[in-house]
Amino acid sequence: MKIISVISFAPKINLAKTRFKDIYEYTDHYEKNVGRVEYLDVDEPIKRVFFYDEFALNQAERIVPFYEGENVQIELWRPYQDISKVYSKLIAGVECKLIPAVTYKDRLGRKRTKSDMMISMLKEEVKNGAVLITNFPSNYTQYVLEEIGSNAPVVANKRGFWFEKFKDIETPKLKLPYHWLKKRKQELLLKKGYIDYFGSVSITTEIDYLEKIGFKNYFYHQDGVDFNFFKPTEDKVAVRTELGLDPHKKMIMYTGKFYKTKGADKLIEAYNSLPNKSEIQLVMIGGGETDEFYQFGKESGVTMVEKTHRLRLLKYYQATDVYIMPIVDHYVKHYGGMGRSTIEALACGAPVMTDQLMHFEGGKDEATQVGRMLDYPDKMVDNLYYLLEHNSDFTRCRELAEKYYNMDRCTLRLKEKIDLLHSQYHS
Repeated sequence: MKIISVISFAPKINLAKTRFKDIYEYTDHYEKNVGRVEYLDVDEPIKRVFFYDEFALNQAERIVPFYEGENVQIELWRPYQDISKVYSKLIAGVECKLIPAVTYKDRLGRKRTKSDMMISMLKEEVKNGAVLITNFPSNYTQYVLEEIGSNAPVVANKRGFWFEKFKDIETPKLKLPYHWLKKRKQELLLKKGYIDYFGSVSITTEIDYLEKIGFKNYFYHQDGVDFNFFKPTEDKVAVRTELGLDPHKKMIMYTGKFYKTKGADKLIEAYNSLPNKSEIQLVMIGGGETDEFYQFGKESGVTMVEKTHRLRLLKYYQATDVYIMPIVDHYVKHYGGMGRSTIEALACGAPVMTDQLMHFEGGKDEATQVGRMLDYPDKMVDNLYYLLEHNSDFTRCRELAEKYYNMDRCTLRLKEKIDLLHSQYHS
């Protein structure tokens, strides 16, 4: 059997484009500060990369041990616009391939990606017994699914996207025809068997929507985290001292870019409103100096840290008293799931404050044992203050997080769907 994970885009610059002239300059910065970069040396025009922290490579890598000793190949395919042949490299047991692709503009001037070579290769692999994993809904994934047809075994995962259905209210009238066409296309792919199983990170109205259109083969799926790596420290004072933080102050931690989508501005405003701000340190990790709220954070006394190495990030999780993900954006909040960073913080024993708890697999009762909702704007400051003052009451964070989000448990859930499809299509 072959399992092929299809990622729908080439690596992107995740820090300001005004700061890095191209993906190569960004990659050098990323490797220096974060590490976990693998290069595929190609002749035209320069080296290409895979980042270990990308969800598709993480997912493929996690599947590998579960097929040890079996005749199973795990591959990750990515479209690339400026190569003319396939390049590949084995990374952590996964055969990572770059497939030539081209970009074009559709009738409305939007940039699109397509790859005749990838479609041809996928069709041949499906004939030979492959099972496909991909993200959905995205433009490139929809294109791939339409082209290979409904006879391919496909497990689709949602990765922070949301169905066109949920954009009804905010769609400008000028874009309504395109919106309706895209919505219809997404629903047809689900209704007509182009997707066999759909893994959703959301436990909200999305499930009701899938039921309404008659799609029953959905399942709740978060990647989960490695609880052997993400674990509490026995000496929080020592860890804070090592990080250059005040060991005597209470600590709040945030991860992500310093921008509005994740509510960075709301968090800094809440921090400034805390009655005992001088006794608290807020550490924000993951953005860059050119992000829109970087300067606001610096002026407010926040410790601003760029995206950092996984080992150092672990120490920040271990050092903090409260982890906060202050998302107020309706779409991200309702369709983005728990988020990996929130689970990583819980694994390290830190209670969390985020509306993403609406997606906690254990339900409302257990969610209240690991943190509090954001409740912006009315109760945000009060809830944050409560978590800081009653931090010692939240003793089950790691236990309950591991119960639902252990990496092996989540990967086995995905493997079960893959094996069922292989048996159904190829036995």
